[in-house]
Amino acid sequence: MTIKKSKKKDICVDFRRVEFIDERYELVAAVAKLANTIGWNDKESQYQKDMLNYFSNMSNHKAVKFLKKNKILCYNALLDISVNLQNDFTVIDVNSMDSRWKAVNIKSFTKYLYDFYIKSNFAGFFNSHSESYQAANNFFKTKVWDKVDFSWFSKYVETSKLHAIYSFCEIRKRSIRSKSTGSI
Repeated sequence: MTIKKSKKKDICVDFRRVEFIDERYELVAAVAKLANTIGWNDKESQYQKDMLNYFSNMSNHKAVKFLKKNKILCYNALLDISVNLQNDFTVIDVNSMDSRWKAVNIKSFTKYLYDFYIKSNFAGFFNSHSESYQAANNFFKTKVWDKVDFSWFSKYVETSKLHAIYSFCEIRKRSIRSKSTGSI
């Protein structure tokens, strides 16, 4: 994580991606898991257990309380905030997001999310799982991404701008096999 001064705000984080695994998405997933948010509350994999253990002291954080209070923010609504979150913790395009976000104070949530990111040392957690992310990326690339027929997509969308993001947090432990460790 790199924090810089921004003209717009006092903060700016250079979010990282390990190919298909996006730090913003994992950040939102961690908060959602702590809030026991519907669609994000599976605790099956070792990664999910690591996440809950690492962030256990953050269970009363304002970002977690925000999601607990605003139960309408579940499932894909949380994906919307993560992919629209900019480095200064502002949102790119609220109008393109799920309508459930119009019922809550997004600025408060992003402020709390930034605070969670710093106080929890989320960057440390993300960095500590980079090898697992890379193994998951390799699996996803060979089993899914490399098999996508982009010529079909090009009839409907500009494929040069097409990219995928998925949450390592939501991958079941039996989904990915690693020759060296058995499973991730």
